[in-house]
Amino acid sequence: MNIFLIGFMGTGKSSLGKKLAKRLNMHFIDSDQAIELDSQLSIPEIFSQQGEAGFRTLEHVWLEKVEDQNAVIALGGGTPCFMDNMALIQEKGISIHLVLSIGNITNRLWEAKTPRPLLKPYLNNKEALATFISKSMAQRLPFYRGADITFEASNMKAVKLDLLVKMIEDQINLKNAKIHH
Repeated sequence: MNIFLIGFMGTGKSSLGKKLAKRLNMHFIDSDQAIELDSQLSIPEIFSQQGEAGFRTLEHVWLEKVEDQNAVIALGGGTPCFMDNMALIQEKGISIHLVLSIGNITNRLWEAKTPRPLLKPYLNNKEALATFISKSMAQRLPFYRGADITFEASNMKAVKLDLLVKMIEDQINLKNAKIHH
């Protein structure tokens, strides 16, 4: 079964995904890296050549091709919000919405070494960045709320990872029970 990590950019989907995959003895897949491999373009190149709409199309096509790989998959922050992707995610595995405060997200993205294409207009003004995050979050929350599990992702310690693993196991059992009835 695949485990999809969803949530706003900067919530730790990739870093937590790697830890979770190791803990569950699963593969780890970063959807942005997979899309870059498929398209032979970097995410910034895709955005500059095809715009956000072109990127969202590539993202959707990639998600449609995802098979059950027994993997933890970190998805881009907007993935669930376009082209009925949330339904695809639900169909193909378990989804976990990683939650972090707007303040924490703003700080993480402000300090990030690699700027994200959607954030370029806000990189010289932290207040504008926080406003953008807040507005985007409000638009995306209805999609994120469709996740099987919602998980507060700040201060990830081993005990908290244990809790998440237990929540995932419970969700897998629940999904398997539904399949067999």
